[in-house]
Parts: sequence; C-alpha cells; structure tokens
Amino acid sequence: MKRNDANKEAFNQIVGKNVRAIRQMRNITIEELDYKSGVDYTTIHAIELGKRGSSSYTLARLAKALGLKNPAPFFDGAMELLSVNEDEEE
Repeated sequence: MKRNDANKEAFNQIVGKNVRAIRQMRNITIEELDYKSGVDYTTIHAIELGKRGSSSYTLARLAKALGLKNPAPFFDGAMELLSVNEDEEE
C-alpha cells in the first residue's frame, strides 16, 4: 500500500469517527441523520466506519443536519495526515 493510500484511509477513519462522535453527542440516530440530511443511511454508516471518503457537499449536508455552521469539526485530527507538495521557489 502506498503511503498516500494509507494516509487517505487513516484520514477517512478520523473523519468518520468525528462524524459519529458529533452525531452521538447530539443523540441523533443514523436514521434521523439520514432523514434530516438527505444522505442515505448506508452512506452515513460507511463514512462513520471510515470505509469511504465523501464529497464536500455530503459533509456540508451532514454538518448542517447536525447543527454545525460548517464541516470543519469533522476534520479535527485528520489534517495532519495530509501532505502537499511545497513549492521550493519563493
């Protein structure tokens, strides 16, 4: 497995754990989140398990349904896993 693939998998797992933690803190079931957000139950379940990434649109819909102003809390602890190519020229 490539390093980027491992990072992507770990990133998705952290985002999923954050989605689940926020949902549970608000005492909302996956079924209720499905209804409020319009995001399918199986998609929410897969995101929470870290089995799949999701689009910014999907994360925004989940955030709004959970009462968040934006999806930033979903990324807590995950951003450190991203690597970017830095331009060496200044």
